[in-house]
Amino acid sequence: PGEPSLAVLKGELQNAEEATKKAAAGSGAFLGLFARYSNSEGFGYIQCAEVQKQYNTAEASILKEQHAGLQVGDSVVFKVSLNQKGAPQAIFARRVGELTRQRQRILEVEVPLPAEGTAESPQEFMGFVSSFSVDP
Repeated sequence: PGEPSLAVLKGELQNAEEATKKAAAGSGAFLGLFARYSNSEGFGYIQCAEVQKQYNTAEASILKEQHAGLQVGDSVVFKVSLNQKGAPQAIFARRVGELTRQRQRILEVEVPLPAEGTAESPQEFMGFVSSFSVDP
């Protein structure tokens, strides 16, 4: 018939994430979200509930060289090692394209773009998203 409902899309994403988490855990990896990066620090950060449980911190850092090609909001499978400070640091990260596309589709339903030519307000602004955090 028509487009799937938001609830159906979220359910499909949750099922796909659970299956990916199980597969990742079998090889000692995690599933997370590339949440933000700092050019000045040379690090990116991956949010992950399992990292929170295991290391008591919501994010694992990742070196700039290792997050090349990742975009804020990408779902990633990653492995962790402790850095010199004892904090979790991703030593490997790979984008999970299908989960990233499913998240994007949900965002497009939740926050549709305005119709072309529509003025949302009398003023327009341009900027950059410097941090992204997903609701648990």
